[in-house]
Amino acid sequence: MYISLGSAHGVGSKARFKVYELRTVAGRNSRKEIGELKVSAVEGEDLTLCDVVKGGKEIKAAMDAQQKIEVEVFHKKTIGEIAKGII
Repeated sequence: MYISLGSAHGVGSKARFKVYELRTVAGRNSRKEIGELKVSAVEGEDLTLCDVVKGGKEIKAAMDAQQKIEVEVFHKKTIGEIAKGII
């Protein structure tokens, strides 16, 4: 799956993204997490090829229904980072 973010946005080879479906519920904007991506190859300043690691069916259904989706970079915490927050 291609996303319109790339080297100009600081996307690196180990980046991971959460995928959200944007929707309106009871007149309010909402977003629902539907999947997760990991970078396969940064191909340009604003283009990155990603592998879908979670939620492939949900992402495809949202795209087929022409729902708006967005991606957001996230950082998986290490055990040491989690422990720092507790201590």
